[in-house]
Amino acid sequence: MTPRIAVLNARDEVLGFLDNDRPGAVHYFDETLHLYLAGSAYTFDGKALTSEDSQMIEVGNKLSFRHDNKDYYLNIVKTEKDEVYTSFECFGLTFEFLNEEVDKYEAPEAKTLAAYIQQWGAETMDLRIIHNEVADRSLKLKWEGRETILKRLFSLATNFDVELDFQTVLNRDFSLSHMNLYIVKQTGKDRTGEILRYGKEIEGIKKTSDVSDLYTAIRPRGKDGLTLAGYSHAKESDGCWLRGEDILNPSAKDRFPALNPDKAEGYIARYWDCDVEDQAMLYGRALAELRKNSVPKLEYEVDGFVDGAIGDRFTIEDDAYQPTLYVQARVVEQEICFTDPSRSKTTFDNFTEVKSQLSSTIQAQVQQLVEKYKTYQCGISSTAGTIFVNGVGTTTLTAFVRDGVTDVTDKFTIRWYKAGAECGNGKTLTVSSTDFDDMAVYGFKAFGPDGSIKGEYELTFANVADGVSDYLHIKYSNDGGQTFSTPDGDWIGQYHDSNPVDSPDPTRYTWAKIKGDDGANGTIQKLVSLTNEYYLSTSDTAQTGGSWGTTYPDYVDGKYLWVRIKAVYKDPNGTAYTTPELEKAWLAAGQAINKAETALSSATAASNAAADAVSQAQSAKATADAVQTELAPIKTGVQEAKTAAEEAKKEIADKTTQMLLDIADTYASKSDVTDLTGDLQAQIAANATELATKVSETVYQQNKAEIDGQLADLDSDLTSAQTTLTSLQSSQSEAAQKLAKAEADLKAAQDAVSDLQASQTATDTQLKAAQDAVTKAQAAVDKAQGDVDKANTEIGKVKNDISDIQGDITDLTSRVTTAETNITQNATEIALRATKTEVNTAVQGAKDYADSKITIKANEITSNVTAVDNKVNGLQQQKVEYYYYLSTSPDSCTGGSWSTTKPAETAGKYIWQKIKTTYVSGASTESSPARLTGVAGKDGTNGIDAMHISITPTWSGNSCTLTAHVFKGGVELTDTQVIALGALKWYSGDTFISNGKQLTRTVGTKQVVECRLESGGGWPNA
Repeated sequence: MTPRIAVLNARDEVLGFLDNDRPGAVHYFDETLHLYLAGSAYTFDGKALTSEDSQMIEVGNKLSFRHDNKDYYLNIVKTEKDEVYTSFECFGLTFEFLNEEVDKYEAPEAKTLAAYIQQWGAETMDLRIIHNEVADRSLKLKWEGRETILKRLFSLATNFDVELDFQTVLNRDFSLSHMNLYIVKQTGKDRTGEILRYGKEIEGIKKTSDVSDLYTAIRPRGKDGLTLAGYSHAKESDGCWLRGEDILNPSAKDRFPALNPDKAEGYIARYWDCDVEDQAMLYGRALAELRKNSVPKLEYEVDGFVDGAIGDRFTIEDDAYQPTLYVQARVVEQEICFTDPSRSKTTFDNFTEVKSQLSSTIQAQVQQLVEKYKTYQCGISSTAGTIFVNGVGTTTLTAFVRDGVTDVTDKFTIRWYKAGAECGNGKTLTVSSTDFDDMAVYGFKAFGPDGSIKGEYELTFANVADGVSDYLHIKYSNDGGQTFSTPDGDWIGQYHDSNPVDSPDPTRYTWAKIKGDDGANGTIQKLVSLTNEYYLSTSDTAQTGGSWGTTYPDYVDGKYLWVRIKAVYKDPNGTAYTTPELEKAWLAAGQAINKAETALSSATAASNAAADAVSQAQSAKATADAVQTELAPIKTGVQEAKTAAEEAKKEIADKTTQMLLDIADTYASKSDVTDLTGDLQAQIAANATELATKVSETVYQQNKAEIDGQLADLDSDLTSAQTTLTSLQSSQSEAAQKLAKAEADLKAAQDAVSDLQASQTATDTQLKAAQDAVTKAQAAVDKAQGDVDKANTEIGKVKNDISDIQGDITDLTSRVTTAETNITQNATEIALRATKTEVNTAVQGAKDYADSKITIKANEITSNVTAVDNKVNGLQQQKVEYYYYLSTSPDSCTGGSWSTTKPAETAGKYIWQKIKTTYVSGASTESSPARLTGVAGKDGTNGIDAMHISITPTWSGNSCTLTAHVFKGGVELTDTQVIALGALKWYSGDTFISNGKQLTRTVGTKQVVECRLESGGGWPNA
């Protein structure tokens, strides 16, 4: 059976339990209770499944439990949580031992160990010394530097040559009662008569041996050069004997002889100094030191749990040594796993000196956690208190942060908050009565250099008015309130005001008949049981559509819960029921949870729509990237066309010049003009044909084959991008609308929870369930807002890519124009220099094709990009506005006007709401008006009769017997009727005294007691 572990908060109040034996409770596993020898210290770590119930496992809370007749109390110092597991680490002792420090100290005189502990404020830890084996010993000690209380206590124990055993004592409610401290020469039991054989009784999973510090002879030196020379009282002890100034261990020498056996007869000798003044003490100390260091340092880590407590001493037989080695070893560590005992371990050794045995890793973790979670005392001082009277006054608040008694406020950044909203910074803040209405909470948070909160404190301020006394006036009448009667009557009249004098006007009183006609004698029944019954009705005015049952039902939308009490009697048998009452808290809590779940659903839908928009935006971006890729070869082709045209122009000029030179050389001496003309024309024709062919091949043919296909693909891609962006616009608009609805649903849920908090009938469970539902809805709305923002970001990326494409197209258009101009110039050049038309025809063909294919397609791309850009601009939501209308009609908006300020609720009028969403493009959408306030309900049924208690005193000497009388509607109830309603209980202040109708007290001085009817009614002082 595993221990039941209580989880407590910082005020030691139980939050819940980790209980593996209870179905439905939080279960724990993979746990390890690690026990250490030093100070009986312990740590505990483990895991639990992450759930709503496991949220109580939080840093700063406590764990407490009982195991093997010992109490354990731990601080949770570290947690790690994911969707599946919650891991936790805890340290034992109280947290102050780990994080509270004491300063350097030098005792003015010799003190006892208990006096030193008192010096460091152990009483604040409620540390009680139960047993002290050195109570009569005093030492004058000194410590340099500051250290933790835990370190100082271990240092103190070392000086007094004792061990400290801290034992936790818990209260019955699992809270910490106090710490018991046992100061002993050695903790644990002496069980050296029990021999554990290595490899037999104990199964060692690990054995460590160390002889690096081993020696077999010792020569001690005391104070002022004291030696053992001449000491005559030494006796052989465990094989050790004294010779001259040295103590020798021959058996140890035989096992571990010196490397040079001739030197000192084979002994390994060691000098040892000790601050003692007589030989007997020097001999005893030196003998103990030799025994400890003349055997190897051995550590046995044992698989499983050995039946022994921390500190217990056993004899271990280890035949790995010759001769067989017998060592006395202590249990120095234990690891206990309750859920899987096979994971338990026990560690023995024969050399451990009692000191802080926490590993260096754990000590480092402790130090880090101490700094990280160190607690500071925070507070606020006010120059004028916390209450303003009649709306007048101001006060100055000063924050302070203390580390123990030291003011460390200046080490932190102080920020002030009012109702959770930041309202100032610095050590002081001025508050005026005009800064709030009835009540406000002011507080501060202290932030460390790393931005973490190191402390906080709050004060509640109130504006109050001078009050007046309230007086209850009572009169009696026999005629229904027409006239008064004394001293009593059949009717009772009551009213309240601030005037202590009774009014003589009977009409001021509210009258109720309190005495009827005498009935027949009856019998006294005995109450057997009282049972709550519940009815799930379709009406809030009557019980209909359901049946009475004893199980408290879950909330059902559109249903109403009625409650009554069933009383069962015997002698004679009978059954009675109270008047059914509508359970308004059940309805309010259910509606609040329902609204929060609606907001959660709306926010989830908004997140999904935004996710679709993100996906489509990313698709649009991919299309834009593809368009840029398609544009690259087009830009290359146009550049080549431009280059070819330039080369053609130059080649025409070169060939024409050469042709004229050739003609001059060939025909200058001839007179046959006809031949000259023929030759000239033939040469021009040949050149023109050659150039026309070249231009056609480099410009016309190449661009026709490549540009035509590329522009067709580009046109298809742009069509796809337009389709994607159209869908993106729809998804983004849908996401924005759903987010607006989720925000409206969340606000309705928050308003419902606020109403529930104001209710005096809602239970903590109902309120927590509603608050949890709203918290989940808030998280979903925040996520939806983030998703919509992400969609806007993705759209922005698409917009940037399209802008880049538009720039490329503009540049492409410019390059085409340049190429066109060059081609035209080439054509003109050819026309001027020759009469043939082949070149003109070729150039014109290239020009026409570029103009019809490249320029036109470029214009189409520019137009498409502009359209896409306009659509993207229209997608981005600029603002959301809420408009309200105070209408005289519950069915339509009539008799008022729309406003962004929500009007106050007015009798006979109805508040309508609509939501206007405006986009960057200037376009806007409006939701359909929806009525926020409903039609007034029917008048409720009359309330139940008023109840009050009257107390009659009867004196006998100084003994007073008080008798309580319960009246309902002015009629005194019988004892049976009172029992059916509840129990009469007597109190002095808030302290319970007794049950029953009567109370007898012996009165020596003035006493004030009161009687209360537990289930309701009033209670006067007596």
